[in-house]
Amino acid sequence: MELDGGAAVGYDGLIIATGARARRPGTDLKGVHVLRTIEDAEAVRAAFGEHGSVVVVGAGFIGAEVAASARTAGLEVTLIEAAPTPLTRVVDPRIGEVLTELHRDHGVDLRLGVGVSGFEGSGHVERVRLDDGTAVDASLVVAGLGVELNTEWLRGSGVRLAGDGGVLCDAFCQTSVPGVYAAGDLANWPHPRYGGRIRLEHWTNAGEQAAAAARNLLAGEGTRQAYTPVPYFWSDQYGRKIQLLGQAAPADTVRIVHGSPEDRKFVAFFGRGGVLVGVLGLRSTPKVMRYRPLLAETTTWEGALSAAGVTPRS
Repeated sequence: MELDGGAAVGYDGLIIATGARARRPGTDLKGVHVLRTIEDAEAVRAAFGEHGSVVVVGAGFIGAEVAASARTAGLEVTLIEAAPTPLTRVVDPRIGEVLTELHRDHGVDLRLGVGVSGFEGSGHVERVRLDDGTAVDASLVVAGLGVELNTEWLRGSGVRLAGDGGVLCDAFCQTSVPGVYAAGDLANWPHPRYGGRIRLEHWTNAGEQAAAAARNLLAGEGTRQAYTPVPYFWSDQYGRKIQLLGQAAPADTVRIVHGSPEDRKFVAFFGRGGVLVGVLGLRSTPKVMRYRPLLAETTTWEGALSAAGVTPRS
């Protein structure tokens, strides 16, 4: 392996774990931030103390959490999302509607179904131009636009990449090059319970997959174990914990099995193809984690409802 300074490093085994970086909006104006590193976090926190309002672009995990933190800090918040609900990439819209109301409960000006066409200002951002022709005044912007994978350096190496830039792995986290494994945000591997290949962008998976890749690298061909985790994500917003086990989108069936959306305290099951694929909870930590074993194996939708003490609908 050759380093960018020209030095060469030999190896018997290698794990690729170069992760990802925040996707930056197409502007050099000051006052427009992203959030990925500790330096980013410190800059955003400092900016909160200097401004009375913020425009947040993107209502994924980063955008939604920034919006919640900003409101808690007393800022006026406008949250802009091109999709019809927050967290649309990971949560079925039927539950996304509840998350929409959670932001509005706390006074966020939530603009859904509209994207950003540009940023305007003279040296420093002054407004955000939306693709519906309107504009929002802004002296501070935080953009949560997803990530770009740090895999460009692998092109031409023999390590195969997926269309999104992820590193294609087998079930054991090994890449197309023998003795080279991958872990974390950039690893793209087959998961038997989710109907194809997946890639997870959360630190829980980064830690678990790194350990699995290291074990398999050292184990040799005969004793390796497939990496088949139960994906786990969480988000803290407005003092409420949102937890997700498995996948909550796409889903054929959604069922509230405990609590109610009106109380902003519930557990929802998500089914696809007659099988339980996800569990999401709002302010329901003990109940959510109770169902993790159901996702560690193939559990029918009816079996999952029975485990929750819920009668299947005819």
